[in-house]
This record gives sequence, structure tokens and C-alpha cells, in this order.
Amino acid sequence: MVIPFRTLRGLALGVLCGLTAGVCIQEAAPALAASLQKPVEQTIDEENRRVKIHVRYPQFGIESIDRDIKQWALGVAGEFRSEYGGEILGDTHMPYLLDITYEVVSPPGGMLSVIWQEASYTAGAHGQLNLLSLNYAPKTGKPVALLDVFASPTVALQAMSSYAEAVLSRRLGDMKVDDMLHEGLLPEADNFATFAVTPDGLRVYFPPYQVAPWAAGPQRVDIPLSVLMPAKPDLRYWGK
Repeated sequence: MVIPFRTLRGLALGVLCGLTAGVCIQEAAPALAASLQKPVEQTIDEENRRVKIHVRYPQFGIESIDRDIKQWALGVAGEFRSEYGGEILGDTHMPYLLDITYEVVSPPGGMLSVIWQEASYTAGAHGQLNLLSLNYAPKTGKPVALLDVFASPTVALQAMSSYAEAVLSRRLGDMKVDDMLHEGLLPEADNFATFAVTPDGLRVYFPPYQVAPWAAGPQRVDIPLSVLMPAKPDLRYWGK
């Protein structure tokens, strides 16, 4: 068993309460575009006979964003520890593993996105991999969900669904599983909730099993801004 993806997404969207000393933070940041700097990487490391936890997370020098990111990282590590740290393992049993890395995507003057890759092993034939994004508005630093980006979110979801299905149908080739691809790309917000704004459009990320089998690996699709224009995107997120 792995930390459910819905739990990870809840930690991201909420800002975390209860897992880290019961603190909730919802304050705004100063103007992101003016104060964003190269991130400093921080780590959470823990290893014993039961669990091995390695979490890397960025700090940007913007207090509210840094707190949000740090609390999210501490919360995921804490939930994994609570779930698996108390189990008694045999002498030959390897510890349960959690490894979280990240990628920062931010067009000049636009939205800041941290894309998290959460790899874990809790027994079974292979590990598990989840993807999740934390996104922040360029002027206020406040968290942004996908549907905040468009004046017509239903139109946006339909456009993303159609475009991603066309791209992945070609890319996956023999690994394409029609039902999996169709279900994973239904025009629903949860299916496209892991995203980043790029200079040329929107990048969406899909973990294994959402749109393709494990062997195909995680997938990402870059959707041109021109495809999304009928949904009336807020171009401030692109620094325009």
C-alpha cells in the first residue's frame, strides 16, 4: 500500500493541517515575479529497519510559499512514517521506501510550479509512482488549481482531453490500452490536476496506470497555448 494519491492531492490543495504541529497557513506571498530566486534544496532523511525516507524539496526565499512547500513535504513524510514505521519486519525484509524528488517549472514572470515525483515501495512486484503539482500565482504567490487558470474550464478540459489522447495514441504504439487511455483522459479536473504552465502552453503529467501500463512509465503532454485559447486562459499566469 502507498499513500493514496487523493491524500497527497488533499495535502497539496489544503495547506496542511494537523500533520505538522497543527499549523494551517493561508497567507499571501509578496509579488512572486519580483522576488523569485533560484531555489535552495532541503532534504528530509530518515532510515531505520522499518522505513527509509528521502524527501527533497525547494525553498525560494518567499516565506509563505516556502512554508507551504515545507509543510507539504513534512506531512507526506510523516504520513508514510505513521503508516509503515510501526510494522515489525523480518531480518531479511528490506525497509519500506519513500523517495520524493521535484522539478521546478516557471516561465518568466509566470506561474511557479513544483512537480513532485513520489516513488515508494511497500512490498509487491514493483514500486509505485505518483505525480503531483503545487502551483502558485505570479503576483500573489497564492496556490492555483487548474480550473483557476481558465474562464471556461469545461472548454479547457475538453480541449486538453482531445489533444492529449491524440498525442498519447501515437506515442504509446503497442503499449496503448484503449480503455485505460480513455478513462484516464476523460475531461474531468482530477485527470489533469498535475500540471505546469510553460512559455508555450500547458504541460500535464500522468502517473503510471492513469493512461498507460506501468511498463510505459509516466507520461507528460505539452499542450500549445493556441489549443487552449477558446477556453479563455488568464494570460497573467504566462507572464503576459
